[in-house]
This record gives sequence, C-alpha cells and structure tokens, in this order.
Amino acid sequence: MSISDPTPRMIANGAVPLIELEPFGVKLRSIIAGKEDKWLARQARAIARLPGTVLMSFAPEANGKWYTWGYHHVTPAEYVAAWRHVVRMFRADRHIKWIWMINRLFDGGEPIRALWPGKSYVDIAGIDGYFDFSYQTYTSLFAPTIADIHRFANVPILLTEVAARPKAGKGYAMAQLVAGTRRYHTLGFIWFDVNKAGTNAAWKIRFDWRMETNQAALTTFHRFAWAMRKT
Repeated sequence: MSISDPTPRMIANGAVPLIELEPFGVKLRSIIAGKEDKWLARQARAIARLPGTVLMSFAPEANGKWYTWGYHHVTPAEYVAAWRHVVRMFRADRHIKWIWMINRLFDGGEPIRALWPGKSYVDIAGIDGYFDFSYQTYTSLFAPTIADIHRFANVPILLTEVAARPKAGKGYAMAQLVAGTRRYHTLGFIWFDVNKAGTNAAWKIRFDWRMETNQAALTTFHRFAWAMRKT
C-alpha cells in the first residue's frame, strides 16, 4: 500500500478516505516482530501529510477463512498483536481513526470477540456484508453482528463494504441500508461501487456492483446522503 494521488484529491473534494492495509504476502509474525516497521513508518509519514480525517483499517474480515490473516491461518492472539503493533506505528497521528473490519457473522466463522483488539486500539467497528437474495433484510444480515459487537465493545458501527447481487436488487438493498442505518443508529455504509463483471475471481467481484446502474438505488442514496449532510 502506498498513498496515491487520488487520496489528496478525495479529501479536497470533501470525502473522508478509508485506507485498508492488507498484508498480502506478509506474515503477521513478521509484523509483530517489527520486520515491517520501515515500510509502516513510510506510510505513516505519507498519511501524516494528508489534511483532515483519515479512516484506516488493517487485515479486514479476519473472522473468515479466505485471507491468509484469517481464521485457521493465524491465531486470534497473533491477529490482535499484529493489529496493535500497526496502530502503534501510526499512533502519533491524531487525525487517523481506526476501523476494525470484520465480516458479518456466518456459520463456520471465527468468534469475533476473540479478534477484538481493545477499545484503546479501535475507534469504529466495521461490518462487511452483501445482499444475496431479496428475502434478506438489514436486520437479518447485520443485526446479529451489531448485537454481538455491543456485548463487548462500546464503539460506533459503520457498514464498511456492502452491495447487492442481481437476485437481491440494488434498489431494494439500498432502501434496506438507509432504513437500517436509521433504525440501528449506525454511522452509515460504504457501497462497493466497482464494476467487476466478467472476471473469474472470487464471488464478490464477478458482478457490476455500481449503484449508478440502478436509478432507484442512486436516487435513494442521494436523498439519504443529502439528509445526512444536513444533520
């Protein structure tokens, strides 16, 4: 990861960037031992030069098995130790807010309580999850995870990666997200607004996820965003 040109432009246009540090090809034990400190220090200096608030996260969705830093690949203790070490490398920068990002609860996943780094290391809890079918609701998808987080942590919650498969419908999913944000008093949501149609990679990137391909979704989002700006 490095700070690219679009990040300052995003901030200049009023956006708050979310920067994810994803340790592909790097073992958590190496991070814990300080072997990646020079790289982390360079990123910390680059981020320190950015104006305004910056959201950051490290090793997302560790309760799943699909990443090398996730369930069955590393122990919860290793994950927590690596998370804390990374945060300490950036700690001098007070305009960073750290988001602990996990996948929504699902059968066969790591218990998220074991992965909690502690309130001193987390500003916001993030939840990732997708609408796969039209019978799913905000409550059925996210409420169990929200409730579980509230059992051990008193931090704001943000849905950090959401979108909808064609069987669910973008307009329907957007309406659910807006209503659910208000009902559960979360900070909001980040839509995975990327066109990945035609790829052969993981399930979540085979579709065109962009909200702007669905007028109902786009209209609902614009109204919600405008209302949030006025609050």
